[in-house]
Amino acid sequence: MMSLARINDILEAAYDVNVLVVGDLMLDRYIHGEATHVSPEAPVPVVAVSHTSANLGGAGNVAANVVALGARCTIVGLVGGDETGYQVMQCLTDIGCGQSAIVRLEARPTTVKTRVMSGIQQVARYDWEDTSPYGSETAKALNFNLRHHLRTRSFDVLIVQDYDKGVMFGDMVRTVRDAARQGLCVVVDPKEHNFWNYGGVRLFKPNERELTAAVKERVRPDDEHWLEGVRHRGRWGNLLLTLGGRGMVMASGDGHHHRIDVVHKAVADVSCAGDTVIACMGVLLAAGASNKEAALISNLAATLEVAKAGCQVIANDEIRAHYGLRPMGVH
Repeated sequence: MMSLARINDILEAAYDVNVLVVGDLMLDRYIHGEATHVSPEAPVPVVAVSHTSANLGGAGNVAANVVALGARCTIVGLVGGDETGYQVMQCLTDIGCGQSAIVRLEARPTTVKTRVMSGIQQVARYDWEDTSPYGSETAKALNFNLRHHLRTRSFDVLIVQDYDKGVMFGDMVRTVRDAARQGLCVVVDPKEHNFWNYGGVRLFKPNERELTAAVKERVRPDDEHWLEGVRHRGRWGNLLLTLGGRGMVMASGDGHHHRIDVVHKAVADVSCAGDTVIACMGVLLAAGASNKEAALISNLAATLEVAKAGCQVIANDEIRAHYGLRPMGVH
C-alpha cells in the first residue's frame, strides 16, 4: 500500500505535468428525461425530455480529465466545419486546453454520440460520424501538427486515444512510435484497427473486449505467463488490461504482475471509464508514479467516474478527498 504522503506527493506533482493528447475528437450529447410508458408504435420506451446537455468526448474527454488532474494540455485532432465542431472547440477553450494543433475539415461532420437517458439509465444511443479516409492534405496537416509539437520537446507525456475514427492512420502511428523510441513517455488506449501497431510505447491499455478481439481467444487475466506473452507480442513496455467491475491487471516489462481489485461503489454509467484511466495513467506516470502506483490511483479514479451519470471528469481534489487529503492550496 502507498502511504498518504506518497499519494500526496504524486497528486501534487501532477500540477507540473505538460501533456500532449492525440486522437479522435467528438462531442457527447445527452437527452435527459424520464421513461413514461412503452410506445404503441414499437416495443421501445417513450422518454419525456426535460433537458439536454453536451460535453467533450473521445480524446476531448481525455483532455478534460488531464486538465481536471491539474496538468497542462494540448490536443492534436480533427473536427468538421459544422456547428458541432465549433462546440467542441468552445468546450476545449472553456477548460483551457491548447487547440493550435487541431485541423478543421469543412466537408466532414464532427463525430457526435447522442445518448438518451431516463434518469441515470441509458435507453438508447445514436451516432453521427464519417470514418471514411480523408484526403492526403488533411492527413499531412495532422501529422505535421503532431510532429511539430513533439519537436518542441516541451511535453512530459503523449497520450493516444484511438477510437478508430480516422485520426490515427499509418503516418500518425509511426510518429507515435518514433516519439516512444526517442524516450518520450507514450501511453495508448487502442481500438481494433491499429491494435498491434504501437510497439515500443511505455503503456498499452486495452479493455477485455478489445484484447479478446485482438488475440482471438479467451482472455486469461490471472495467467501471468499468458499476459506476458501478449505483452511481448505487442512489444509494449507495460500492458494494463482493464476488466470493468473486476478491476484491472498489469503485466510490467520488469516481470512484475499486478492485480488491482475494484473499489466498490454504486455504478451509474461505465461508458467513459477508459478515458479516465488513460488520462490518469499518463499524468501520474509523468508525475513520477511507478506503474503500480499510477494504476492504483487510476483504478480509484475510474471507480469515482462510473458512480456518476454520463461522462464526467475526475478532479485532483476528488481523488485527494477519497484519501482524506486536503485540497490543493489548503494548508
